[in-house]
Amino acid sequence: MASDTLFFRISFGEAAASDLAQMGVTDIDSCELSYEVVEEAVRHLCHEWVPVQKEAEYLVEDAAR
Repeated sequence: MASDTLFFRISFGEAAASDLAQMGVTDIDSCELSYEVVEEAVRHLCHEWVPVQKEAEYLVEDAAR
């Protein structure tokens, strides 16, 4: 499950500081992370990825013309 992977990457300090800052996490030691929050974030990312990917493909195709 993607949310489990993300949860453990953040928990084990494998997330980039810039990624955490974009999520509003500035002090990882005092941040509480729940599976519910991670699952919701993954759900949003998966839902929004298809339109972003289509737009990127369109832009690449347009730039190649």
